[in-house]
Amino acid sequence: MPNVRKNHLLLFFGLLVICQVVLHIEFLDRVLSGTHLWRQSQTQNNITNFYRQDFNILNPRDMSFDSDKDNIIRYEFPIMQWSIALLYKIFGESILITRLAMLAISLWACMGMYRLIYALTRYVPVAMLTSWSFSFSPVFFYYAINPLPDILALAAIIWFLCYYVRFIRGEKYRDYLCAAAFLLLATLAKLPYLMAGIILAGHGIDVLIRKGWEKRYMSGRFLLRMVSLPLILLPALIWYYIVIPGWGTNGVLTGVFDNQISWDRFWMIFNFHWKKLLPYELLGTLNIPFFIIGLAGILTTRLRHSPYFLPILSVLLITVLYFLLEINMIDIVHDYYMMPFLPSIFVICGAGIYFIYHSKFKFLVLLLAILPVITYMNKKKAYFNYSGKTEQVLVENAEVFRKAVPKGERCILINDRSTHMFAYLVDKQGYIFYNDHLPIEWIDDMVRNYNVRYMYSDSRIIDNGPEFRPYVDSLLLDKGGVRVFKLKIP
Repeated sequence: MPNVRKNHLLLFFGLLVICQVVLHIEFLDRVLSGTHLWRQSQTQNNITNFYRQDFNILNPRDMSFDSDKDNIIRYEFPIMQWSIALLYKIFGESILITRLAMLAISLWACMGMYRLIYALTRYVPVAMLTSWSFSFSPVFFYYAINPLPDILALAAIIWFLCYYVRFIRGEKYRDYLCAAAFLLLATLAKLPYLMAGIILAGHGIDVLIRKGWEKRYMSGRFLLRMVSLPLILLPALIWYYIVIPGWGTNGVLTGVFDNQISWDRFWMIFNFHWKKLLPYELLGTLNIPFFIIGLAGILTTRLRHSPYFLPILSVLLITVLYFLLEINMIDIVHDYYMMPFLPSIFVICGAGIYFIYHSKFKFLVLLLAILPVITYMNKKKAYFNYSGKTEQVLVENAEVFRKAVPKGERCILINDRSTHMFAYLVDKQGYIFYNDHLPIEWIDDMVRNYNVRYMYSDSRIIDNGPEFRPYVDSLLLDKGGVRVFKLKIP
């Protein structure tokens, strides 16, 4: 039986890899584009600058020099970006390497989901089917090959839950340490994923309810477990303690306590997430029945008395609280902010698959066979979702705009509210402006004192201004409303 199980697993994961590669293959060598290009560009710019400029993992660099003479911007600990830059040093710089690295991390997350559901149910078919359904969650599928540290954090948190469930089952300290290590990785990659550590409180409450103050749970070994987790998390806590003060008025830190929204706006966002994002983006249409059956089954059967119920519930509840606190920042556009929900959601889906698999309606799981096609059709358009005409022109002509200016030249870039997309698409560092306000004194300063000799612009207000003409050496390119100028000192 173990050999049969192993063969089945190899066949299953081989099929999963093939499906993911086939459905993503047309985009694997494509310049970054589509939904949330700004966040993807920021991550890719970090990767590029680790490779080209500074391989020090403590110095993640952006393309913009606007705020200071340096371009170091520290947010999440850039373990993923640095690792991909290391691959660049081995295989060469290529967006293909970035996308394949992200796909590998995503497949690792799928394997973690298999291990998590198997740890919960001890049924290989249920674990495989749940991993399959998770891998084609529309939001996960789209970002699976796009550079977001959220994917690494998600994968690590799934493995954290897997090992913590194993710890609950067997109370082996090595499982606890593995869980703590994965929680550290998730927190380093993305701070909000630290909240999954609430599972310790859920587990503790469950133990108290079931066994009371048994002596062995107050032993030195138990206390060692409680102390070891914050010690293992110390590197992440130190990093964020140092860098968060540099985030300024970042709205993520204050959530609904700053930039408050009206109740009407709150309910509009809430209804959008409840009626659209949850069923159609996080779950996917074909996973909705499994989720509903799983939720009903957990609440009405002995599963709610399982030793895993309160720990997993605690993770779900803290994620709901996170959503409510950040609802003004998440709004209706930041779908990847909702990925912390995926582990809890697909544990519930796994319960639904478990109930169906053990019923006379077992044939319903065959619906999962068409899930890849449905998800692909749903998300393909996301790669062609442009925020404006300039973005579309730059994406479709990225190589032309990149070659218009020699590598390594610092440029003026107009307009880019994200401060990331324009610089990524033309592959240039420099001084980035997000509206039509650029006093000629600033241009003069950049040309004379900062050796800026090129400008990309989609602003006719600026580049048609008579005061700008003395600074123009030549017009190098004019395509789709985006112009490239060579500048000079007048």
